[in-house]
Amino acid sequence: MNNLKNKRVFFRSLIGLLFALAFTASGLLAGPSAPSSKAGSTSPQSPGAVLQGDGTVVSHHAVTLANGRRISYTARAGFLPLRRDDAGSNGELLGEMFFVAYTVDTPPRAPSRPLTFVWDGGPGGSASLSEEGPRRLNSSTSIFDDAPEKNTKTAPLPSQVVENPDTWLDITDLVLIDEMGTGYSRLAKPEYGKLFFSEQADAESFTEFIRIYLRRYDTRDAPIFLKGESYGSIRGVLVSAAAERRGIPIRGMTITALALLDSVMRTDLGPAILFPAFTAAALYHKKLPANLLVDRDKTLHEAESWASGPYTSALVRGNSLSPEDRRTVVQQYARYSGLSPEVIEKYNLRVATEEFANELLRSEGKILGHYDSRISKVSPPIPFNPTTDPSLHLRGNAMPSLLERIYLARELGVNADLFGSMVDGTYLGPFGGAWPPTTSGAWPQSAIATSEWMAVRWGDGNNESYPESVLEAFVKNMDTNRNLYVLFAGGRYDMVTPYSGMDYVSSHVKPDARDRVRVLATESGHDVPNDQLHQAAREFYQEVLAKPVLPTGR
Repeated sequence: MNNLKNKRVFFRSLIGLLFALAFTASGLLAGPSAPSSKAGSTSPQSPGAVLQGDGTVVSHHAVTLANGRRISYTARAGFLPLRRDDAGSNGELLGEMFFVAYTVDTPPRAPSRPLTFVWDGGPGGSASLSEEGPRRLNSSTSIFDDAPEKNTKTAPLPSQVVENPDTWLDITDLVLIDEMGTGYSRLAKPEYGKLFFSEQADAESFTEFIRIYLRRYDTRDAPIFLKGESYGSIRGVLVSAAAERRGIPIRGMTITALALLDSVMRTDLGPAILFPAFTAAALYHKKLPANLLVDRDKTLHEAESWASGPYTSALVRGNSLSPEDRRTVVQQYARYSGLSPEVIEKYNLRVATEEFANELLRSEGKILGHYDSRISKVSPPIPFNPTTDPSLHLRGNAMPSLLERIYLARELGVNADLFGSMVDGTYLGPFGGAWPPTTSGAWPQSAIATSEWMAVRWGDGNNESYPESVLEAFVKNMDTNRNLYVLFAGGRYDMVTPYSGMDYVSSHVKPDARDRVRVLATESGHDVPNDQLHQAAREFYQEVLAKPVLPTGR
């Protein structure tokens, strides 16, 4: 049973991270020891970067936004130690979390800007070059051609680190955090993995990071926001709950690729929540009747209404459906999904993502990507495998490059000149594993068998589960923290975290909390385009910050 659980957790981590880090680079330098250079020294590799006494390096930059506005900002990169604080521990070091903070330069005594803590998914994703920052990895070619029938074009590797005109710095200051075991974040001892590598332990460690950061850099007056994607949505919910228990006021969360519904998706509601994503895929590939292809939005609305109404009712009734009612359900399922009645009956009205991905384009000899159903490849029907899924493979070659490491070293000053042996070992890339993995074989298949990778280590020595479902934790936190607002964003072509799940979650908070939830469905897969999200986030932050701060608790 534990092996099955570990395999499920690993594959969830692996597939989520392949997508989230498709344009993330990795490099070849890191290791847990104190900086060897003196505070105040500068790096010849990064002119202007100055090592501080707190183990961080500070540098100054500017970025031009999409509207032409130029913003000056200060970057602070380095390590924040997490220590044991129980009686008799002597403040024993448990590990150091690496972060990059971007702060817009403002006049003295200016009002406190919002401060957003950002992390990636996985678990196992480092955040050093997340899309919210002022610099990002660039790919010169879209994965899509103009014509849908040519949607199997392979993207080139990202070639450079460039300015990000859609940086969130026009909205908020940023702190991008590498979770423990990824990037430069390091355990003090391997056996401390159980203090970090589980849902509850992970949330507590990130909350402790936030607490220490706010105190150390005197930002306790700033409105605090969180941003996470995929597994990062689970972390966001649990961190916001832990922060409230510890007296840290969280004003808002932006969550993309919502992943709070594991328990719900295993019930009769799961196929109904997933179904509209099937309709979106069938629309894109023109597998629906001609009259449904005329008005895409109308068709999606019809499919959503049918799924949440008659289809859900049929799933709950199960074998008590009359033959006539069952035929009606099968006909409607076929109409809005593009699948044949025979396939629908074969899977007892409950077609899973893998089965749909294998069946929709079977006549063309193709399968669909789970994380972006617009992407297909020539293949016979096969069991899902994250190393061969077309929507992961075509997001870019996941093999690490040096771009992220070079950016940190040359532009931010995170290099051996300033940090000594701390960056003179191995930089942990995708999955939080060293490169190359010691297990022989072609990467990434070989990563599945090696215990070095973060996805395998998740749950390391700690099988304790969170005391309630993440959805329950979210509902409870929305009830007790009346200042908490949430923006959900998800792609219609994502069949792993289906977009209908956002409406399901928002409809299950208490009525007086519903007005504090915003939902954005985008024309994307698992990876929500930052230009669309940036605009929605700007409006979201403005709305939240205009609200009065209410007393919390019930």
